[in-house]
Amino acid sequence: VIDGRVRLPIHGQAIGAQVTITELQVIGVDVGEVTLGAMQPDPEHVSWAATLVRGTDRAEASGDVTLAGASAMTARARLNMSDLSWLQDFVEDYLTTLEGGVRGDVTMHWNAGKLGLDGRLDIERMRVGIRQLGQTFTIPGGALVMADGLVSMSDVVILDSLQEAFRITGGIRITDPTEPVLDLGLQAEHFHWVHSTYKDNPLFYGDLFAGLDLAIKGRALAPSITGKVRVLTGTDLTLVMPGSKVERVDGEGVVIFTDDLYRMRNDSVEVIRLALQDSLQAMFGTNEIDLKIDVEKEARFAFLLDPVSGDQATVRGTGDM
Repeated sequence: VIDGRVRLPIHGQAIGAQVTITELQVIGVDVGEVTLGAMQPDPEHVSWAATLVRGTDRAEASGDVTLAGASAMTARARLNMSDLSWLQDFVEDYLTTLEGGVRGDVTMHWNAGKLGLDGRLDIERMRVGIRQLGQTFTIPGGALVMADGLVSMSDVVILDSLQEAFRITGGIRITDPTEPVLDLGLQAEHFHWVHSTYKDNPLFYGDLFAGLDLAIKGRALAPSITGKVRVLTGTDLTLVMPGSKVERVDGEGVVIFTDDLYRMRNDSVEVIRLALQDSLQAMFGTNEIDLKIDVEKEARFAFLLDPVSGDQATVRGTGDM
C-alpha cells in the first residue's frame, strides 16, 4: 500500500515529497512500514528523512546536503532494533543465523572528502552463524563507539559454541574512507574457529582450534601484523591455502583440487607454518608480518592433491618465523 504527497513550489513554498509504503515485502520478506521524504528549500540545499517501523522496532534517519561549492552532507540515524532475524533472508548465502538487536544514535559528517562519525551503537545478545565456517558465534553485548572518525570497540567479546572467548580491542580510523587505518588487537586462548563440512565450504573444512595474540596496524589494504598464533590439539582441517605462492611443481595451468587427500606427517610442521605465513600475506596484501606460529603435535592438516595427473601443489612462504 502506497500513500504519498508532493509539495509544489507555489507561492514561495519549498518543493518536497513524502511517500509511505505499508506492508512492504521484499523477496517475500515482511519489511514493515517505510516512509521516505525529501525537501529542497532552495537550489543549494536538500533535506531528506527515512523511517522504518517493524512491530515495536524502529529505525530513523535524516540528513542535509549542500549542493553548492564543495559538497557537504550531515546525516543522523537512530536505531531501536531488538530483532534483526528478518534480515537473514537477505544474507542467507553467507549467514545461517542472525539474531539479536542493536540500539543507538550515530551522526555522520562529510565535508571536503573527510568523513566524521560520532555516536554509539549497543549490541544486544547477537548470534551470527557463518556458513563457510560452520560455526555460530555469540556476542553477548558491548558497543561500537564512534568519535572524530574513529570506530572503536567497547567490551566486545565473541564466544564460540564452547563459550571460549575471542576479544577485539582498538579501532579503525575512517576519516579518509578510501584508506581506513587499523589499530586492532585480537586475542583468543582456545577458540573454535571452524566446524564445517565439505558442503559448507569446499576450500577448507573440518575443525580448527587456535589461540592468538595479534596486533594489526596501519593502512587496511597493507597493514603490519605482529604477534603469535598457536594451532591447538583438536584441529583436523582439510584446506586449500589462498596463498600467493601456491603453484604447480611442473607444467602450466590451474591445479585441480578434490576432496581426496593425503595426511601430512607430524614432522611437516614447518610446511604448515610457511603456508599460514603465505596465506596471511595473500589475504592482507602485506609483507610486514612478524609472527611466531606454533602447531601442536596432535593438530592435523590435509592438503588436497590432483588425483588425475598426480601433480603436486607446493606451498612456499617467506618471513621470519
